[in-house]
Amino acid sequence: MILYRCFWEGLRRLSGRWQLLAFSYLANLLSAAFLFLPVMDSLQQHVVFSQVSDRLLRDMDLLWLEDFVFHLGREAWEQFAGYFLVAALLFALLHLFLVGGTIQAFLAKGPFTWEGFFSGCGRYGYRMFRLGLLSVPIYLTPVLVFLSLSRVQEALLPDSPSEPAAFYTGFARWTLTVLLLLFVNMFLDYAKIHVVRRESQRVTQSMHAALRWLAGHLKPALGLFYLNLLLGLVCLLAYFGLASRLVVDGAGGILAALVLQQLYMLSRVGVRLLFYSSQLSLFDSLSGSNSHV
Repeated sequence: MILYRCFWEGLRRLSGRWQLLAFSYLANLLSAAFLFLPVMDSLQQHVVFSQVSDRLLRDMDLLWLEDFVFHLGREAWEQFAGYFLVAALLFALLHLFLVGGTIQAFLAKGPFTWEGFFSGCGRYGYRMFRLGLLSVPIYLTPVLVFLSLSRVQEALLPDSPSEPAAFYTGFARWTLTVLLLLFVNMFLDYAKIHVVRRESQRVTQSMHAALRWLAGHLKPALGLFYLNLLLGLVCLLAYFGLASRLVVDGAGGILAALVLQQLYMLSRVGVRLLFYSSQLSLFDSLSGSNSHV
C-alpha cells in the first residue's frame, strides 16, 4: 500500500537528515529547560527536605506535583500563568520559524546543509507565521464543538441518575473533540507542506489547496497520519513501561532515569519530524511533485 511505502520513505529521508533530528532535539531541550526551570526552582523551595521530595527520588512519580498544586493552588497559577503564556508563545514562534526549513531540508535532493536549512527557515518563516495566526480560530473549532455538545448533554441528561448514559455521552464527546483536533493538525501539516512545495505566497490559498487535496485523498492521508501516531503511542507506552520498572535510588538510578527521559524526548522529536517527511512523500506521490494543487 502507498501509505506504507510513504512511511518507509519518510523514515529513509529522516535517517539521511540526522543533523536535523539532533538540532530539533536540542531546540526542544532548551525550550523545555527555559519553560520549567523557574517552576522547578519554586518546587524546590516548597518540597525540599520533605516527605514529598523523598518519595519523588525513591519512586519517580508525580505525586509531588499534585501536592504542590493542591497546596499552592491559585497562588501557583497566578505566579506562573504569565510566564507560561509568554514561554508558549515563544515556543510557537520558534516552531513556525523552523518548520519551513525542516520541510525544505526533506525536499533537498543532496546532502543536508545548514545553509539550506536556515535559508528555508528565513524564506518561509513569515508565511508560516501568517499560517499560524490563521490556524488559531481553526484550533478553536473543536473546542467550540466540545462546549456545544456539553450543553446538549446537560439539556438532554439534566442530573441524570443513569451513570452509563452520562459516561458514554461524555466519552463520545471527548472522542469527537480529539478526532477533530487530530484532523486539524493533519490539515495544517499539509497546508505547510503546500506552502513550501508549491512556493505559495498566499497561505490562504495553501489552506484551501490542502483541504481540497485531503478531500480527494482522505483515506491514505488518514491512514498515514494514524500510522505515525501509532508509532508515537508505542514510544510513549514503552517509556512508561520502562519508567515504571526503573528504581531511582542513588546516582546510578537518577542517571538512568535522565537517560530514559531524554531517549523518549528524542523519539518524540523524531516522530514529529517523521510526520512531515512521510506526509511530504505522500503529497508528492498522490499529486505529483511538479503538478499544481
